[in-house]
Amino acid sequence: MEINQSKEIMKSIFTRMTIIQLQSMGIDEEDCEKQAKRVMDGKKMGLKFKAAAMASTAAKTTNTKAYSDPDEYVKKNRRRSMKVKSYQCLLISAPEKCKQNSSLEQQEMMSFCRQAFPRKLFDAAAVEDLRVCHEVSRPEQICELIESFFRRRDGVRAKRALHALIIFFGHGSLEGFQVGQDHMPLDTIIFTVKKEWAEALKRDPLWLPIKVKIIFAHCYGHTHKAKNTDKFEVVAFTNDIIPEAYTVKNAAGTYHFKPLTKYVDKQLGPEIVAQQTSLSERIKEAKLEDSDSDSDSDNPSRKLKTGKTMCRIM
Repeated sequence: MEINQSKEIMKSIFTRMTIIQLQSMGIDEEDCEKQAKRVMDGKKMGLKFKAAAMASTAAKTTNTKAYSDPDEYVKKNRRRSMKVKSYQCLLISAPEKCKQNSSLEQQEMMSFCRQAFPRKLFDAAAVEDLRVCHEVSRPEQICELIESFFRRRDGVRAKRALHALIIFFGHGSLEGFQVGQDHMPLDTIIFTVKKEWAEALKRDPLWLPIKVKIIFAHCYGHTHKAKNTDKFEVVAFTNDIIPEAYTVKNAAGTYHFKPLTKYVDKQLGPEIVAQQTSLSERIKEAKLEDSDSDSDSDNPSRKLKTGKTMCRIM
């Protein structure tokens, strides 16, 4: 999904929420969209609409804050939009054997994180805030982790980001993703993700995440029936001719899944960097807009360099 498209979708999501908010404050329906766009652009409500909200019986009876301070109340969704992350990631591994303190799959996960989230953009705290790693030994745990990723209300979770990324590290066969002595069919995993995502879209904040991507970083990752769309994608690195893929040791002496490394280098990595850079720029712009808005409220009239007065139009 293109960066500009992601930004517009996110802005549209929170603008729609603000419209609903304004309607509850007694603002005429035909004026709500215009005022919502003003608020999402960092401006204050027009004076006549602010007065209408303060005078509204609906606002008085349903929400005291909306009645007493409409500007602050209606900024809620704009502030929430600034907290939306570009990515939230669930990394799941199922090691065949755990003979070492750091399993091969754990090393693969760490190699992925170092490559996908470069230090120039993500410090250690930022990486911890965008990904969670789990090791499973039973198929049931996979469903539990997916459910938690989409349902939980704190920590790393799909609902706080534009893009939700789920990656499976381990071993696969024609039966599916290997978990101990059992297997979980890839289509069952995909069905669970789609089901949880569909339910998550209905919960506040509505319509997030806007895109979900599953990556099967193991052998036989292609043995599923899912069809990719612009909002849902399944990535695998094998096919009917070459159904197996291998983990190799890099120059630093740690293991990485070579096809995933190439994919991150050529496609996913640049996408993450671009989205994160865009997010940082958006937050800076928003802070400047808020600063200008606060300055305007302190100075109802601003003087031009010519000495003339420019009145704010509401």
